[in-house]
Order: sequence, then structure tokens, then C-alpha cells
Amino acid sequence: MVSLLEQAQLFDELSSKDKLSDAEQLQLTICRQAIEQNNIHSKADIDHLRNQAYRLQAKINALKDTLEKTRQRYDVYCDISKTYGEISKGDYISNLVEEERKRQERVKKKHKKR
Repeated sequence: MVSLLEQAQLFDELSSKDKLSDAEQLQLTICRQAIEQNNIHSKADIDHLRNQAYRLQAKINALKDTLEKTRQRYDVYCDISKTYGEISKGDYISNLVEEERKRQERVKKKHKKR
């Protein structure tokens, strides 16, 4: 859709020129074929296509945001599941207490060195 919109805009731009180079003449021919195949016959059709492209891009952005939020929730749920698995396998609370004790010892050692 974006490519078609670009071709329609290029066609409009080239159509308004008085003299065209050979390359521009070829571009105009290609653009004309593309827009005719897609039933674009006026500036109103181009504007309609542009509006459709903007609306579509807005929907795509909204879906990307939703997907990112879903990924974040998935990561949280995976972490919860992992923690639950750790809790159910062994003495999770004792391990947490031991880790905290070690952390506090490291902090005390750092304070003593200063």
C-alpha cells in the first residue's frame, strides 16, 4: 500500500512536469500502470489511499504495543512459574535467607574496609 501510494504521488509529480527525461518517462509509464491496475484515477483516490495507509499504520502500531505488553506479561508469568518451581522443589525460604545473610556480610565487609 505504501509503495502504491509512493507511485501515485510520483505519477502526480511527474505528470505536472512540462519536460521529462527518458528515465522520468519510464517512471511515469510504470507508475501509470500501477495506479491503473489499482483503480486510482484521481487525487481523491490518492487521498483515500493515503488515509487508508495512515489508518493501517495506526492499527499496526497499536498491535505492536499490545504485543510488547503481552511479551512483558509473559516474562512476568514465566518468572512467577520459575519461582513457584523453585519453591516447590526445595527449601526456597532458607535459600533466600542464606542469600540475604551473605549479602549483608559483604556489605559489612565493605564498610569495615572503609
